[in-house]
Amino acid sequence: ASQLVRISSSSNLFPKEIQIYSITGQLMMQPTFNSSSIDVSKLASGLYILKAQFDEGFSSRTFVKE
Repeated sequence: ASQLVRISSSSNLFPKEIQIYSITGQLMMQPTFNSSSIDVSKLASGLYILKAQFDEGFSSRTFVKE
């Protein structure tokens, strides 16, 4: 990703909360989620973990910011 990270779900569920962590575990962003994408343009290049909270639990994914 260079500008946006897109969020999609096979069951059309939308997260209640999203957090983005550095690979070392530092909270970097806690963006408000009001569309299917998150602006990550202000993050430095590197590897990040996106954690999304849904009604039924959490989902985590890694992404590379270019």
